[in-house]
Amino acid sequence: MIPGPMTPPAQAPTPQAVLVPSLQPQPAHYTKLGEWSEEGGCFVGSAPPIIGPCCHGDDEAQVFAELCQTFPAVNSAQISRATGVS
Repeated sequence: MIPGPMTPPAQAPTPQAVLVPSLQPQPAHYTKLGEWSEEGGCFVGSAPPIIGPCCHGDDEAQVFAELCQTFPAVNSAQISRATGVS
């Protein structure tokens, strides 16, 4: 027996957006350090294990502010390489 024409549903379901948090590590989840370097005689900013010493200066707050501006520029590929999380 051949079935007759199918009746479409009265109203097609509306697709719902699903917000899924990123599985990639995010820069905000890592420790940022501003520490004194005896060798350099200045404060040095870093965010191990993602980035090593990347900024320096005489004022700890300025070094930390620069580090916080630099760190978001780190992309997910660099984070994945540093942490082994892909």
